Amino acid sequence: MAEFLIFILRWAVAVSLLYIPYRMIMRHRAPHSLNRMLLAVTLILGFLLPFGSIFKTTAGNAISRSRSVLEQHFAHSQNPEDRYSPELLWYADGSDIVKMPISLFEDHVYLIINILIALYLAGVVYFGTTYFFQFVHLEQMIRESRKIRTKHLCEDVNIIVNENVSVPFSWMNWVILPPEDAKESAIVVHELAHARLHHSWDTLLCDITCLMLWWLPFIWMLRQDLQDVHEYQADQCVLRSGVTLDEYTEILLDRATVTRANTVVSALNQSPIKRRLIMLFSKPFSRWSFCKAVYLLPIILLSVTIFAKPKLFGPLTYRDLVSSGHQYTYSDITEPLPAEPRVKNMVNNFILRNPNTFVTLVFYDLHDMKRTKSFLLYLKSSQWARSVIAERSDMNTVFVISGIQGEVEEFRHSMEEWMCDEEVLAISHEEFVHFQKILKFSSNPHYETLTPEGLLVKDDYGINCFTYGPRVVKEQIEYLANCRNHK
Repeated sequence: MAEFLIFILRWAVAVSLLYIPYRMIMRHRAPHSLNRMLLAVTLILGFLLPFGSIFKTTAGNAISRSRSVLEQHFAHSQNPEDRYSPELLWYADGSDIVKMPISLFEDHVYLIINILIALYLAGVVYFGTTYFFQFVHLEQMIRESRKIRTKHLCEDVNIIVNENVSVPFSWMNWVILPPEDAKESAIVVHELAHARLHHSWDTLLCDITCLMLWWLPFIWMLRQDLQDVHEYQADQCVLRSGVTLDEYTEILLDRATVTRANTVVSALNQSPIKRRLIMLFSKPFSRWSFCKAVYLLPIILLSVTIFAKPKLFGPLTYRDLVSSGHQYTYSDITEPLPAEPRVKNMVNNFILRNPNTFVTLVFYDLHDMKRTKSFLLYLKSSQWARSVIAERSDMNTVFVISGIQGEVEEFRHSMEEWMCDEEVLAISHEEFVHFQKILKFSSNPHYETLTPEGLLVKDDYGINCFTYGPRVVKEQIEYLANCRNHK
């Protein structure tokens, strides 16, 4: 469900990015056939561009990174067991970390998100039901109508008359007319133009988009623009058929006050008469107006950039590794410890106290109050994920912390509410800096995973409760255990 809703948000962003420049640059300023094509392209690309997130990029653009983080929080609002609070995220190009405000992690924010989702789904049900009954009514109207013959006969279009219809309209290959309009040549030609130009397919595509993005104002503006373009094209066909401009203007004015038809069809009076009259009396567009369509290229590039998925440093999930088709062995994911006495002594002590156990080391430097508050936030948000490790007999977590001046018991007591029975090792700030140099890390906190044999698990495959929720942590543990069985 979360993935679907995230796609809806991406879809809305893509449609907005494509439509806003069209409205500013092309609307009423280019040939109608070109505008129709651009609106159709907007609908189609607006749906397809969000799938660009399947491609990964190492380009550290701030937009795609921020989008990725926001989408993660949105997904976690739908999966409570996966909620986590990533204060920092690291990207593969080594670019700066992204900081998120604490308010995103509060429960009331998730509640608001779920309320908005419920309202969205209610809107989809409402508009879906409305469209369904409109189509049912349309089908019934076609079934109750009688077919007629006119001088404008077309092999692939059926012209029918219905006494209950007040305004002429067309749908797919059907033209439905009131009895009094069946003999009006201009009206018949107008509706035949809709059918021959296949305007119903545009309308159907737009209505499906409106159904899914009903909350987006731009989609309704696009829908009206598309209806206008359809009417402009049909009006041009009428004038090319031999009907004079004055005669046709009079017909449009006569029909201006007639009740609107079903919204899913192409009706004679669905577009405001004033705009249509302006178009009828305007000069032909210049050939150079086609060149304006080049605006699409930078917009598409911008959209691809926004929806590109940034590569994150951090563990691959068990599903990712299995789907790669390569069976990793223990030697593929581990490396020897640095040849440094203090590191080796510390690791050997851990191995002696935790035999036959994977140990996750969490390095954290608490040398000021700001870092202490950040650590409290981390403990609270990662407690659920760390509890997954605490429940296992073959896994253990050790906090290696500087800045608590050796007051380990007092520290543990103050943090007891959010601890999962982890071991705490107090070190000095100088020792912390030394470990940073030896183990080559700069992040705070930093994770290292030790194997029962005293090897280091490579960063891409280690346990990380800071960035990932319980489900992914379980996958990481399963992956490590599986690799250990394939030495």
